[in-house]
Amino acid sequence: MLPGGEPIQPETKLGFKEAVNFFLSMSLVTGLIFEMPLVMLFLQAIRICTWKTYLSFWKHFVFGLLVLSAVITPTGDMFTLIVFMMPVLALFFGGIVVCRIMAPSDV
Repeated sequence: MLPGGEPIQPETKLGFKEAVNFFLSMSLVTGLIFEMPLVMLFLQAIRICTWKTYLSFWKHFVFGLLVLSAVITPTGDMFTLIVFMMPVLALFFGGIVVCRIMAPSDV
């Protein structure tokens, strides 16, 4: 109750349509990110990149991911940034390991 005896009227900040749109877009982005090791394998199979190329440019990938994570994360704290980055980094380095295992013998 407010001092004048009036009831407090809560405001909704996020409507149903916006919430559904947010969750669907996050699901799409998550699905695309989890395809990254397969894309890395495909690029190696058609001989565009090798595991050595990925390994030599890992610093560039980490910096780009840091910038992208800083832009995408909803808050500005370091914890959220790290929570967003760690699975993507694990997928990237896991993709490098898989590419190394599946590399043709002449690479």
